[in-house]
Amino acid sequence: METKSKIHRAPIKKTRPYLGLSIALGLAGLIALIFLSLWIGLLVILIAALIDQPRWLCGMCGNKIEKTTSICPHCTSRIVRK
Repeated sequence: METKSKIHRAPIKKTRPYLGLSIALGLAGLIALIFLSLWIGLLVILIAALIDQPRWLCGMCGNKIEKTTSICPHCTSRIVRK
């Protein structure tokens, strides 16, 4: 007798692990923009924006995946978007 494999569905999760660091750097860049130099402030604000990139995780296993993935390569569950 053949068994049917159950298809697991997992939502995609968006995390921002460096959000606090990027906020702190953004505030430091704003202070540097006002008091020190235009270029230093803009550079620090740019670095803060680049650090704050979202990470996409599988809702079932927590594996890091791409945003466009439809099946998790680790746990083979189907990724559903909300």
